[in-house]
Amino acid sequence: MVAYNHERWIARALESVLEQDFGDFEIVVGDDCSTDKTLAIAREFATQDPRVRLFPSDVNLGGRQNYVRTLNACRGEFINQLDGDDFFLSPNKLSLQVARLDADPTLAGCFAASLPVGEDERALGDAKRPRPVADRFTKADFARYCMSDSAAMIFRRGLFGDFPDWFYTAPQGDWPLHMLNAQHGDFGYVDEVLSAYRIHSGGVWNSKSSVDRVRGNLKCQQAFLLHFSPEEVEEILPGIVRFLLGHAKAMLSDGELEGANLIMDWIAKHGNGCGPKVKEFKLRLWLKVAHLKQPSRQV
Repeated sequence: MVAYNHERWIARALESVLEQDFGDFEIVVGDDCSTDKTLAIAREFATQDPRVRLFPSDVNLGGRQNYVRTLNACRGEFINQLDGDDFFLSPNKLSLQVARLDADPTLAGCFAASLPVGEDERALGDAKRPRPVADRFTKADFARYCMSDSAAMIFRRGLFGDFPDWFYTAPQGDWPLHMLNAQHGDFGYVDEVLSAYRIHSGGVWNSKSSVDRVRGNLKCQQAFLLHFSPEEVEEILPGIVRFLLGHAKAMLSDGELEGANLIMDWIAKHGNGCGPKVKEFKLRLWLKVAHLKQPSRQV
């Protein structure tokens, strides 16, 4: 559990783990030198339950460094990252996913549906599910978009060695982690809403504009293409391009021209063999921009 200034929510997060019907776990709380009562609250839980291990930092390391050091301190066979502002919704969250992993050793991990909630824990829309729903997913599937937030995923510890340098500067942490694990097996899926991720003003990713999120996603996908072997790139690239084309068309329809343009420029640069589609779409984009720039006629 990684935490920074989560005093409003960390008790809820810890309680949701301690209420699990799967009891063979440890909670490693990696506090990144919080300036509020986060660490004090976690310490109170640790005095009451030995499964809670505190792993505080004397200096603020930043989210990615804090995550890696906390992950390295974990000792279990499986790992489930739970940020200090998120929580599990079901007491059988861990047991359902661990059972799936025990039943199929070829899986690198297992994820479930998750629910976006606000600061008051009320749902903010529908649950996050992969599109379309299936029993298992490959790295080609995950390369298109991040199908699982961190709380929803359990993965096998130690599937790869040290994190690559690009991981520390990637705009997201959970998606690159999933892709690194996906090199070692598919992901199983449980179609039940088992966890919640909280959207609030202090959240790093959800506070970004839609255009900045597009930039972040494209930067991650570019890192994947540079990291993977030519054979892996050949496997994942067509799906990325098809998904991005659909996303760009949707953004164009919604009038989000800057985001659509960023996507098409990325495809033109990285989407091998997609030149004609890009030219056709860029023409449509140019025509729409030109239309929007025309002065309105007053009758």
